[in-house]
Amino acid sequence: MELFVEQLSFEKYIKKECTIADIGCGPNGASWWDKVSNCNISAFDLYNKPENFDRGSNKIIFIQTDVSKPCNLSEYMKKFDVVVADHIFEHVTDPYGLALGCNMILKEDGLLHIGIPTGDNFTDRFYRLIHSDGGGHVVKYNKNNFLELMVQHGFELLEESIWEDDWSWLNNLYSKEETLNYYGVSSITTEDIKYIAEVFKKELTAKKGYFYGYEFLFKKVKSVDNLNIKKKVFKTKVRKSLHEKLEPQNSKLMEISNWATELDKLLKEKNKELDEIKNNSLYKVLKKLKIF
Repeated sequence: MELFVEQLSFEKYIKKECTIADIGCGPNGASWWDKVSNCNISAFDLYNKPENFDRGSNKIIFIQTDVSKPCNLSEYMKKFDVVVADHIFEHVTDPYGLALGCNMILKEDGLLHIGIPTGDNFTDRFYRLIHSDGGGHVVKYNKNNFLELMVQHGFELLEESIWEDDWSWLNNLYSKEETLNYYGVSSITTEDIKYIAEVFKKELTAKKGYFYGYEFLFKKVKSVDNLNIKKKVFKTKVRKSLHEKLEPQNSKLMEISNWATELDKLLKEKNKELDEIKNNSLYKVLKKLKIF
C-alpha cells in the first residue's frame, strides 16, 4: 500500500445527512466540523463539553460517556456511518475496549478515521516531558501493533498517511506568559518557545524522514467482541493524576468536571470580582484537587 506524505482527508467520504460520531471531541470540538455540512454529529467525551454547538448546518449533540467501556453504548449500536477517533487511542488505558466500542457503534461497512502519534518518536517523548502527567498520553503504539489491534476488531485498512508535525501545538500550548507560569516555567519566554517551534518545524520534517504519527481510514467488515480476542500488553505509562485515581468512580469524576464547567462560567462573567471567585467554594475545591 502506498504511503502518502500529504494528510488524507476523510471529509471527501462524508455525504449529506451522514451520521458521525466524534470520539474525544474535547472542549472546542473539531475543525472538521466546519468542513462538512448537513450532518448529524454526536460528540462523545467523558471530561469536556464543547460550549458552542452552532456549527453551520450540522446538528450536533453532546454525549458524556466513556466509549472505551462498551457497556455504555447499547443505545448507539450500529447507529453511525462514520466514526472519528483522532488523538484519543493514546489517551485510554483500555485500547481493546475502545476498538470494540468503535466497532459496536458503526454500521456495517461504516468508516473509521483514526489519528495516532508514534509512541517512541521525538514529538511524543517531548510532549510527555513538558507535561507533569505526560499530557495524558498513556499508551505507546507503533504502526504494526496498532493495525493488528484494529484488524482484530473487524476493520480493514483502506488508506493511510503519515502526519507531519508543524509544531503549532507547542506555540498554542505556551502562547501566553500565564501558561508558562502555570506550568512553573520561569526561565523562558513565549518568544523563546516560538523560536524552538520554528527550529523543530525546519529540522524535523517529512522530507528529512521525520513525522509525528499516522492517520488511518478503516472500513468495518465484521462485528466482533472482545471475548475471543487474545490481548497483548501495550507499553504504557500510568498517569498519577486525579482522573486515574477516580477512574473507577466515573460519576464522581463527571461531578467534578461539571464543577469545573460551572466555575469557568463564573470566571467569564464580567460582573464577578476575582476575590469573589477565589472565595467561591468550587474554586477552593478544584484548586485543592489541582484541577484549576
